[in-house]
Parts: sequence; structure tokens; C-alpha cells
Amino acid sequence: RNDTEASLVGLIGNALLLCGVPHASIGIVAPYRAQLKAIRHIMGATDVEIHTVDKFQGRDKQCIIISFVRSNREEIVGELLRDWRRINVSITRAKTKLILIGSETTLRRDHTLAALIKLVKEKDWMYNLPLKAHLLYKPIPPQPTPEKTHTRPLPKSHRV
Repeated sequence: RNDTEASLVGLIGNALLLCGVPHASIGIVAPYRAQLKAIRHIMGATDVEIHTVDKFQGRDKQCIIISFVRSNREEIVGELLRDWRRINVSITRAKTKLILIGSETTLRRDHTLAALIKLVKEKDWMYNLPLKAHLLYKPIPPQPTPEKTHTRPLPKSHRV
């Protein structure tokens, strides 16, 4: 599990909800169950679908956030991420917005992921976050489903 990535995914997911993206339009994908558990904890009670790659097979969402999890000094990608079919399922679930969160130095060790990184860089779609980016903003409170409460603006105490 990668707590830094889980924090980033939670921040992004809750920010999308706060901006008015419906819960049912967002999906969060990660290859490892431990990562999903960490993300669910950060997201709180939500109707956002948070599943493994295999569970997202055949399902599409307007917005998909993928947490690749792997980040280590040895730059070991792991077997699940070496399976190009899983990568294909992950990145083809998004209808309009795909957000990839991962360690470039680790992920580029796999030829499929290296090709994806190359494409993303060539198109100027990559944004490198500063170190400790997950600590730059106060956590956004989990956003309840619209049926449970009305939409409210972000409290001043959470604005940057």
C-alpha cells in the first residue's frame, strides 16, 4: 500500500465531488486491495465506486482515477502491473477524464507503462507534483451523496 498516493487520490476524488461531479460518475481503480482500503478510509462513506482492476472489467465511468501504488527505491513494478491486459482495462474505463497517480521512476521499468508514460509526456499531459504534495492542502472532508444532504461550499477553514 502507498499512503501518499491514497491521500492524493482521496484529495482528488473529494475535490471532484465538491466541484459537482456526481458520485456515480467517478471510479477509483487500484491493483491492490490494501490500497483500496486506504482510499476508502480517506474518501469516507461514498457512492464512488472503488475497486480493483479486475472488478472494473466491463464498467465505465465519466472520470477514472488510477492509483498504481508501486513506488520503491529498487524500482520494482510488481507482477500485477506487468500484465498489459490489466493496464488496458484500467486506462480504458474512463469516458471523459483519466487521472493517473504513480511513480514515474518505478513505472517506467515496465515496457507497457514506459510506453504510456512516453505518450503522456509527448502530449504534455503529465504534471509532476512537488515532494510532499499530499501535505500541501488540508484534507477535504468526505463528500456525502446528494441524497443524504444538500451541497455545501467548502468551509473557510479548509480553503488554501
